[in-house]
Amino acid sequence: MSAKNDRKDSILIAEMLSEKKFWRSVTRTTQETDKLREITHLYHQLQEQQNEDMNRLQRALDIVFPEVNKLSWTRYSKAYMQFLAKYPTATSIACEDIRNLRNALKTDGRGRQCKLTAENIKEAAKCSVGEDNIAVALEVQSIIAIINTRKQQVENLEKKIEEFSLKLNSPIISNPWHFSHNRNDHHCGDW
Repeated sequence: MSAKNDRKDSILIAEMLSEKKFWRSVTRTTQETDKLREITHLYHQLQEQQNEDMNRLQRALDIVFPEVNKLSWTRYSKAYMQFLAKYPTATSIACEDIRNLRNALKTDGRGRQCKLTAENIKEAAKCSVGEDNIAVALEVQSIIAIINTRKQQVENLEKKIEEFSLKLNSPIISNPWHFSHNRNDHHCGDW
């Protein structure tokens, strides 16, 4: 067993530095490119997590309101997420006053309003085979909150990536496959 020897270490370091293949030129551009690479990697990680959470949401909804996705609205749209965050189970919808359900369907901002009516949703909820499970209802609300938060994070990363790309004159923005969930791929009000 050999003891630590600073002399041998310093010789090894000197030998490595004398060989050009171990050198790496570090410029502001390479540092910026590394940052862009890290941000892009984080973006893809968040997209993966978002997909996993959307699958978790669908599994939970299959328990408490399996008919919800047979209704004529777009999954993960603003109205869909907002409504289910407030009324996560068929039982909670079936027992609620129709005026409150109508208000929950209204969305602020741009885009189309949901064509699905509160009456249609309430009727489907009354006929639903979904369980009245408070734990799963809370899970639905929690997952929706996570999805909405991550959506904002993803949008912020898209802006940062665009800033870095423009700064570096990178073609990353011109390649549509880089942002498979880009704003252009969605319908009005959709995720």
